[in-house]
Amino acid sequence: MQPRHGKTYQDIVATVATIAIHIFIGLFLLLNLNIAGTSTPEQPEVEPIPVQIVDEAAIREELERQAEAERRQQRAEAERQAALEQAERKAEERRQQELRRQREAEEQRKEEEARQKAEKQRQEEETRQKAEEKRTAADEAKRQAAAE
Repeated sequence: MQPRHGKTYQDIVATVATIAIHIFIGLFLLLNLNIAGTSTPEQPEVEPIPVQIVDEAAIREELERQAEAERRQQRAEAERQAALEQAERKAEERRQQELRRQREAEEQRKEEEARQKAEKQRQEEETRQKAEEKRTAADEAKRQAAAE
């Protein structure tokens, strides 16, 4: 029985070893599954994509509002330009009037000088004539005195 007993013993050892190995592998797999189940990666938080509703009426209104604002701005710019041009015209007109006034004042000054010069020449001429008349009268008086 010896050989049989050795074979039975070997069978029991082989069976126990096989069972122990299977239990060990089973536990390993079971623990591995439990570990893998708890360490599943968290899914990233999904951010909602903002939805833009295309409202053609709102877009049209906005475009009209922008166009109106542009027209107002152009009108304001045109008015500003017109005011600048009018101010330039007035400034030019004032400058021309000032030049005219200066020319007239210069002409009046020249006329006054010419009049004064003519008056002075007339007075000198009168003085010469009076002196000539006095000389002539004196000569005449001398001639009469000499004749008497």
